[in-house]
Amino acid sequence: MNPRLRLLSASLGLASLLAAQEHASDAALARALAARPRVIPVHAANSDSGVEYGLWAAGESYKVAFSGDMTFVPYLGAAYPQNLPWSFRTESVRVGSRELLVMGREPSQAREATRVEYRHGPITEAYDVLSEGLEQTFVLPVAPGVPGDLVVTGRVTTLLRCAKRGDAHAALEFSDKAGARILSYGAATVVDAAGRRSPITTGWDGAHELRLTVPGDWLAAATYPVTIDPLLGTISVSSPSARCFSADVARDDAHDQFVWAFVLEASAADRDVIAYTIPSDFTTTRLVFDDLNTWDSPQVQVAVAGSPSTHLIAFNRVINDVSGVRFHRRIGASTAYSTQVTIQNAPSGAHDWRVDVGGQRPYPAPGNDDTFLLVWQRDYAGLTFANTNTSSIWGRTIGTNGSASVEFVLAIGITVSRDFELPSVNQEARWVPGGTEWLVAYQRFNNNFSPAVWTVEGRLVDDATNVAANTWSATRNGSASHRVAPQVAGSIGRYLVAFNDIAYSFAPVKTGITSGTSLKTERVDWSSSGAPTNHDETTLFGAYAEPRMLLGGIAYDYVSRSHWCVVSASSRNLGGAGRSIVNRVGFNGATTETATLESPAASQQCEVGACCFDDDLLEFACTWSINTSMAGRVGLRRLYYQAPGALRHFGNSCTSASIGWSGAQQIGGAFDACTLRSAPANTLAILVLGYAAQNPPLDLTFIGMPSCWLNVPSAGAGNLGTIGTSSDSGGGAGVTLPLPENLSPFELSLQWIVATPGANALGLVTTQGLAVPLVR
Repeated sequence: MNPRLRLLSASLGLASLLAAQEHASDAALARALAARPRVIPVHAANSDSGVEYGLWAAGESYKVAFSGDMTFVPYLGAAYPQNLPWSFRTESVRVGSRELLVMGREPSQAREATRVEYRHGPITEAYDVLSEGLEQTFVLPVAPGVPGDLVVTGRVTTLLRCAKRGDAHAALEFSDKAGARILSYGAATVVDAAGRRSPITTGWDGAHELRLTVPGDWLAAATYPVTIDPLLGTISVSSPSARCFSADVARDDAHDQFVWAFVLEASAADRDVIAYTIPSDFTTTRLVFDDLNTWDSPQVQVAVAGSPSTHLIAFNRVINDVSGVRFHRRIGASTAYSTQVTIQNAPSGAHDWRVDVGGQRPYPAPGNDDTFLLVWQRDYAGLTFANTNTSSIWGRTIGTNGSASVEFVLAIGITVSRDFELPSVNQEARWVPGGTEWLVAYQRFNNNFSPAVWTVEGRLVDDATNVAANTWSATRNGSASHRVAPQVAGSIGRYLVAFNDIAYSFAPVKTGITSGTSLKTERVDWSSSGAPTNHDETTLFGAYAEPRMLLGGIAYDYVSRSHWCVVSASSRNLGGAGRSIVNRVGFNGATTETATLESPAASQQCEVGACCFDDDLLEFACTWSINTSMAGRVGLRRLYYQAPGALRHFGNSCTSASIGWSGAQQIGGAFDACTLRSAPANTLAILVLGYAAQNPPLDLTFIGMPSCWLNVPSAGAGNLGTIGTSSDSGGGAGVTLPLPENLSPFELSLQWIVATPGANALGLVTTQGLAVPLVR
């Protein structure tokens, strides 16, 4: 017999990618996501806190347990406070007066990658895990030897409801207590080895007993084996639900791939972690890790470190009202699927959660980039997990070989009546002589002050677990607003901290809200050798009348050393339900470009995601999720820089010295420079800057500079100014030209005037002009 369980409602779709600027590889990425593995194979994992993991598998929008009775669990989302599983246990397979099962004997079990069999003596009950649903098969291999109807009786255990019904060739529909239809068990069919088919009946006693009946006259003419095929599936859930969130992505440069993880919600109390790798050529999408089960894993973070690289997938689990940090470590070169997890034990009464992980970019000297920094929030809440008023921030380093340092505290709350929450660490640090440093940002509240507000702070930590004595604090604004839910990215002393800002007038007390009436950024320059340097804060979005901004992860362009990517979402906007957003910001923390990752319909809700930087293609990869009343969807998208136009030399020169440009020509860059080569050593050089070329070029013969031309206006309309410097002993010079974010794209015109004694009456010469197209 062949009952098939198929989940039809909560289809998890991974959105195809469309970049802010179109790119030839977008179609390849869309194909890779569409072809992703849609089945999680049958697997077990190590026990945790004395609780067995069990045997689990999953399709696209359901999971299923095989420890004991088969238990089918649809992904319904946070709108449901608890799971609504549907369990099936075969109690009888009878032909006429003959019982084919051996009563009182538990079936033996066998399994393959996507199949589990319960062997009841001569009857094999099997489950095949398919992307669209679970196919249940009972095989009657030979004729029973007695006349009569074949009746399969199963015991169903579920909180779902279905009205009592006699035997009929029609579906049974199971609903939740509000009447929303969840499951249908359906119009069954029987088929024999010769391909003969016939409809059969399904009956339900209104409580637990389900019956499938094959007429005896059909059975008598059958060619064996015989299979019964009813269909169990889900019907679209009508209530709002959120099924996908907490998406994160990291770049594995050594193996040219992305590590991508997110959370699926079966219910508000049961969330699962899923992780994939995606090569940068987008040829495939590989399932590499999951954490299923009925334990609650509400958050996941990923990072990469080491040469060759290692991936760390960190999350927290809640088991029996106790929360703890867990992580999965995998070799970047591996394509294997694994569910092994390292358990981090907390002290008695402590609950660890809100975990984040920082990695390291590859470094040429092996062994200098082989450490992760794990940070988390700890609450001493006793036996039952809760967020207390005196949370602390803790950390430890994890080696790429799995070794772990002793845990250490970054900010202690319980002994000083402070509350430190929501830690974030830069995902990609870089080793420099002396070690690797990460910046850990978090929100802080002083319980002794009234009125008081949440503020954002940060501490530097190195790979030897040394915590800097200084503390960075976001620019103070008195009690004007709360700063919450910070995110940080950067390396080697250059960081950006983003945070949500909540107007104090909206929340004049200590608040647990993490969305903001505004979304802000603040640049920080800081290394352990000195004190932090604050830059002015910048508002990316806001101010709104109520908190609607949700902040996701941020990433650093360590090639330009000037740009960051900030992923956020608005809970709503004028005329819509909100949108998922990505901002590229420059060296001041202000926006250079904004793109919409997705703008859903009014019935949909955006969830925040994260981003990472790909230095090979000079682009950011962004992930986010959208949830609807019908399904959840996780997306991955690439954000490209606009390609600048080519540099162009123009006009005449009266010197062998040459003008050039160093940098990406991207607005928001801090380190672009105009260069001078082959000039006299240790001499004065003046750089002339303009909006446009001098038209027509001005012949300077009249002031004693024959054959020299002014190619860029030195005064008046079109002139931007002049900058003086001097050449070095090799005849080279350079002027750094930061390109602030408020610039509009334009073509910058440049020319050097170089002191060259004896060249002419004035002792000055001019280079050609250089036209530099600047883009966002």
